[in-house]
Amino acid sequence: MIRPRFRLSVRTMMLMVVLSGTMIFLVRGCILHPDNTIYADNYSETGFRQIRAGMTSKEVEALIGAPLRKAPYTGGASVWHYTDQYNRTRSFWRRWLVIENDRVEEAVNDYFEE
Repeated sequence: MIRPRFRLSVRTMMLMVVLSGTMIFLVRGCILHPDNTIYADNYSETGFRQIRAGMTSKEVEALIGAPLRKAPYTGGASVWHYTDQYNRTRSFWRRWLVIENDRVEEAVNDYFEE
């Protein structure tokens, strides 16, 4: 009968599984996409902070460029998404504008937690 050179205890195997899972999480979550946020091409935080209610859509686009996408919203308004998520099951920085009658109604500037 061949005996193994070393034996792993249940505790050691459990520790190895936990460490492996932690490494996968860190590589996938922290190294590949640290904050899970995709930004529009010409977006800048400084520009977004300058946006005020009442500004026209042309003023907004001159300041921070075109959004990633425009989505319909209630009452004929639209939401301009300047950020999005790499992974739909993770949190990200939301930078959205609600545009109604060609003017900014609201700026969403927060961290969305899934």
